[in-house]
Amino acid sequence: MTKKEMVRKIGQRLNLSQDLINRVYDEAVKVIVEELKNRDRAILPGIGSLVLTKTTPRKFVLPDGTTGRSKPRKTVRINPSSKLIEKL
Repeated sequence: MTKKEMVRKIGQRLNLSQDLINRVYDEAVKVIVEELKNRDRAILPGIGSLVLTKTTPRKFVLPDGTTGRSKPRKTVRINPSSKLIEKL
């Protein structure tokens, strides 16, 4: 589902303008990113928790035979809530 589709569906269900829903969505994403930066975790009730993790450098081989190492980076892992799993 794209952001545009989600905004349209929420707007139809709540009978609100897509501009308002779009701004709320953007602010929600900003709040989640701030939580991940500050606490390495963001809990979304009913959905689950997002946890910031760091990957380790890994070795790789390209098709032409050259080897290298990937850079360590940050990634986000989701732990779904039991309520979400029950609904699925």
